[in-house]
Amino acid sequence: MFYPTELLRREGALALVWMAANVEKKLTKAQVLQDKIDEDISEIMRPRVPLSLRLSGSLLLGVVRIY
Repeated sequence: MFYPTELLRREGALALVWMAANVEKKLTKAQVLQDKIDEDISEIMRPRVPLSLRLSGSLLLGVVRIY
């Protein structure tokens, strides 16, 4: 696995997106409403460090579930 741990940790930029993809039931409505989808998508499409294909697909699923 290669992914930046700072993106997926609890306070990371893509933490809510990862939670939406993997543990959708734990997200609250307030968390979903405060998420900035456009920033999440730009981080997934142009990451600072390479993401694995499986992780990018999972994160895109999370974005779709939030939207």
